[in-house]
Amino acid sequence: MKKMKLIKMNGLLALTLGILLSPSFMSNVSASTTLESDIDVQMSPGKDRADKEYIFPFDPNKKLLDQNVPGLINSDKSSLLIDITPVFDFYGASISGKDENYYSNMPRVYYFLPLPGGTTVPDQDGFADISSYIQISDLRGSNSGWELTVSGSKLLAGNGSGDSIDGAELQFSGITAKSVTDSKYKPSILNESITVNSQDSLIVAAKSREGMGTWAISLGNEYLETDKYSPRRKTKNVKLHVPGEAKKVPDQTYLMELTWTLSNTPTSS
Repeated sequence: MKKMKLIKMNGLLALTLGILLSPSFMSNVSASTTLESDIDVQMSPGKDRADKEYIFPFDPNKKLLDQNVPGLINSDKSSLLIDITPVFDFYGASISGKDENYYSNMPRVYYFLPLPGGTTVPDQDGFADISSYIQISDLRGSNSGWELTVSGSKLLAGNGSGDSIDGAELQFSGITAKSVTDSKYKPSILNESITVNSQDSLIVAAKSREGMGTWAISLGNEYLETDKYSPRRKTKNVKLHVPGEAKKVPDQTYLMELTWTLSNTPTSS
């Protein structure tokens, strides 16, 4: 196509010179000349994710470095992908004989200071406690939509004994979706609160022509007021409800396995 452009431009130049050199040709030349040219664009699948970026859940225009991501990074580089899944901790929960709600500590991320040579170091005085979030990227180009669900196991003792805290429920609230993508393409199905159980619970679904690009699915942005000497803030939006009558073992760590599923065709209407 470059050759075609050169030929047409040369023709235009020759015609112009002809006008300048031979005024008698002016009566045979139209007042305007229209030429056509083409461009070639080959669209490749969005699978090369070497430049994958991680965004702040409350400000998608800001980016996080890999070493500062508050969750588990998915090393896959598919064009439809869960980039980040959150990790929750409820350290500091005390045993009680009554129903209790325990709240997850908010992830803490540090700002990084640039150094010569392109390296960085953590700024220990600059940090933010942010929302737990899931990052979704849809770079397929088909704009066909997707949906995200979550399910969870029982709250089991980490020592492998099989002991569990019966009746414990993990609850998410204040769920939002943010992106640098125009808000008119925001996923239209968003459950603002869910209770995690053994069945898939729908968090968010993008219909056709929604959810393109990278989205931070934030699990709320409210925090509990804590003592100024408390090392971490706790979020109101990630809550573990534990019945008072449930058996609990002192100094035991309990674990719940969460399964996040991203489907390429939304089943929700």
